[in-house]
Amino acid sequence: MKTVVFLILSMFLLSPAISYSQNETEDNREELQFGIMAGLSFSNVWDEREDDLVADGKVGAVAGVVLSIPIGMYLGFQPEAVFVQKGFKGDARYEGAAFSLTRTTNHLDFPLQLKFKPVKNFSLLGGPYYSFLLSKKSEMDLGNLTLVQQETIKNDKIQENVYGLIFGAEANFNAITVAAKAAWDMKQNTDDGESRLPRYKNQWIQLTVGLNL
Repeated sequence: MKTVVFLILSMFLLSPAISYSQNETEDNREELQFGIMAGLSFSNVWDEREDDLVADGKVGAVAGVVLSIPIGMYLGFQPEAVFVQKGFKGDARYEGAAFSLTRTTNHLDFPLQLKFKPVKNFSLLGGPYYSFLLSKKSEMDLGNLTLVQQETIKNDKIQENVYGLIFGAEANFNAITVAAKAAWDMKQNTDDGESRLPRYKNQWIQLTVGLNL
């Protein structure tokens, strides 16, 4: 969590200085804009229930489309449709048996962000998102797991859709947009009544470069 906060604060502090140095950047705050973007995510998990999972982060891909809708000069609304890879690498225990698990999940996320544009080429964004699970891949170092336990974990059904919050900043240089964002699931990956492992919520940061069309 400290890493996420540090990266976002760094973007907030550095982007105005970068923006003001670009004297030839156009002021397009009141223009409707459509663009594409791509980059990298660094994901991990939080809110591991009962401390049964100790996880490290995992790098993945990000790509999507962006629509920036102005609401005057200083405010806007920015919906996006984004493919995001999430996941983790970690050690866990299931019914007393220790094992290692690497999980990659592919999602289609729909952030709905309010956009604050204090200067012509720097913006702050934030809002909710809705996430659909596209696919899941799990790789295990089996440890002491029985065959039944292995199949239970491999076939564990996780939520196909969750929701959360996303916040970040953008620096705009005419047709190019550089963005840094952080996001947290607010709904865990399994139903509250499930006793299977692992139980967690995703969190990730993403760094992207976009092209305004």
